[in-house]
Amino acid sequence: MTPEMSGKKQTNKGKGKQAQEAPATDTWRTSKCTDTDLLRLVSEGLLEPKEIVQWRAARSDPTPYEGVDELVLFQHFIECGLTLPASDFLQGLLYYYDIQIHQLNPNSIMHISIFVQ
Repeated sequence: MTPEMSGKKQTNKGKGKQAQEAPATDTWRTSKCTDTDLLRLVSEGLLEPKEIVQWRAARSDPTPYEGVDELVLFQHFIECGLTLPASDFLQGLLYYYDIQIHQLNPNSIMHISIFVQ
């Protein structure tokens, strides 16, 4: 018997704050990543030098976006071990699901890396 049929009012007991909707946000925070941060990654051996991969900091970009022949890659992804060029498996996975690397979070990258050998 459904609540409508029994005449009882349906409540959200026990759901607390989960029942409330989160406020919609349409803006990104401006990037804090600078050339100095990227040079630190190069010195640690986590990122290729600028002369090889032509990286640029997104300090002045209001949202992550890629230009022609570019891709968005978050600093935390590199610090967690993501290297480029990406494996064939990762490229195939992104193609299959029609997503881009910046749409994944670091935890997703970690789980995907389990399958890459």
